[in-house]
Amino acid sequence: DDREAAKWLLNRGTDVNAPCRPDGRSYEDMRGDHPDYEVHRETWRNTPFEASEDGRQNIGKQTPVFHAVNHSYAMTKLLIDRGADLSYRASIRTGDWASNTLLDQVTPLGYALKFNATPIDDIVSLLKEHGATE
Repeated sequence: DDREAAKWLLNRGTDVNAPCRPDGRSYEDMRGDHPDYEVHRETWRNTPFEASEDGRQNIGKQTPVFHAVNHSYAMTKLLIDRGADLSYRASIRTGDWASNTLLDQVTPLGYALKFNATPIDDIVSLLKEHGATE
């Protein structure tokens, strides 16, 4: 299962707080991804998130715990027990390119509360028990 793979990696020195690769695609890179690219292009260009000079959004860089908080209590607990930083903030795109739903500088708790219409209560409680804030 995924927890066994995570334990194996963590036991071999994987950084529990290593951020994932940012979403580095430019707006022009998205042209082939979505049939309504031209309709949404200006919305995407005007998102309130920091973009680099070449137009690439600095979205992503979330750590493994961000992925766990919306799916698995056991994985979230494992990552917390191994030192996951619950104060770390990331800007995360949810949904597909057309929905343009961006969560700016959320913590793992903030992400858990905003990503799902109904957050997973036991995971939210676990995060709060370990001092997580929005």
